[in-house]
Amino acid sequence: MRKQKNTEEQAMLSLLGSRLREYRKLHNLSQEDLAYISGIDRHTISNIENGKDDACFTTLYRLMNSMNKPSDLLFLPSGDDRSGILSQILVDISNSDVEELKILHRFLKACLISIRET
Repeated sequence: MRKQKNTEEQAMLSLLGSRLREYRKLHNLSQEDLAYISGIDRHTISNIENGKDDACFTTLYRLMNSMNKPSDLLFLPSGDDRSGILSQILVDISNSDVEELKILHRFLKACLISIRET
């Protein structure tokens, strides 16, 4: 018999599921599309997105990897606008090569210095 999840665990599963759904939709993928490219059953994806399935890390990794996203995006802190903005930045730069990332990093550092000096 499975142990009933407490409120905190259920909230975490719901958050994880909603983030997975958000990334899937950002990539204009249906659950069927994601199932096909990840090799994870569509019913499993649905259960994860609805907070009904306690997915193992390897399943989450395969799903996010199928969308070329690091799985740790699912675990960013929530509760403020920062996590959404950081997630969007990561989505925007996820296909950059190493040289582009180095340029972006230098640019970002210069911008932050300028902003903090004003």
